[in-house]
Amino acid sequence: MVVSEHSAFDRLDPAYRRFADLPDAERIAWIRADRWIGFDQAGKAFARLDNLLTYPPRDRMPCLLIYGDVRHCARTNGASMAHHGQDQDRA
Repeated sequence: MVVSEHSAFDRLDPAYRRFADLPDAERIAWIRADRWIGFDQAGKAFARLDNLLTYPPRDRMPCLLIYGDVRHCARTNGASMAHHGQDQDRA
């Protein structure tokens, strides 16, 4: 597919136009790839977890309870969280 400067992709966000021009198989694979969608609350939870991991050892370590809708976690078994912090938009 040949794309000119003023193409049908002008309506797409500039950061994603390059993906629209990929060959079909590559574009479909990119669309189907897992991605981490960062939410403010998730970012805060990860920051607190990171803090707990680096906390100096003590007799009574701090703890953290995280709760929420488990339907998504049960469906994915937490696999989507493995990609936290990775740039999934790279081709």
